[in-house]
Amino acid sequence: MRSARRLSLAGCCCVALALTAAPAHASPTDPDYVRIVGNQASRQGVMPELIVLHVTTGPHGTKVVRDEPGIKDLEQLGAYFDDPLTEVSSHVANDADGNDARYVRDTRKAWTQVAFNSVCLSIEQIGSTAYRRRNWLVNRLPQLEDTARWIAYWHRKWGIPIRRAVVSGGTVLEPGVATHKQLGRPGGNHDDPGPNYPFAYVLGLARTYAAPAADSAP
Repeated sequence: MRSARRLSLAGCCCVALALTAAPAHASPTDPDYVRIVGNQASRQGVMPELIVLHVTTGPHGTKVVRDEPGIKDLEQLGAYFDDPLTEVSSHVANDADGNDARYVRDTRKAWTQVAFNSVCLSIEQIGSTAYRRRNWLVNRLPQLEDTARWIAYWHRKWGIPIRRAVVSGGTVLEPGVATHKQLGRPGGNHDDPGPNYPFAYVLGLARTYAAPAADSAP
């Protein structure tokens, strides 16, 4: 019980530090890098219902893009998404330093969740499914903060609830935020962002950013 309580308190401390000492990174309305890619399509009038969290680990465990200085990693990812041979893309991405990029406009359909593409907004986080929770919270906190800002932004813009989504087969039962793995076979049968990804922490941070009085809201 004591160890569980210590973990809980540690999580609370992380949230407090993130809110009081968050770096001044670009907001979702002003990303650090923009490259509108060719791998996209029309939503055909469908409204987004899901925000889906990814990492740049390929379907066979290989990293598509690794951490690079500055925004080189985001530029490389943009080139990958712009290659017609890959037939894949995400709406936005971020890296370990909290730099972020825009590749597909919200009103368009990115190609990364197969059967769910029409109803999704996707965040690609440069990283690996093999990361431990401590690595995310200690070494990649700016990245988690940026992901939370995007969730808060899309919550305000599109009314997507900041909660874990519920899906069944290829159907959205309850709109919200989902991991790529949660979408199962209809979503491409991937396992990202990994078992140690701090999903609840990111949602808690997003709720704080979405609050009207949050200083970090874009």
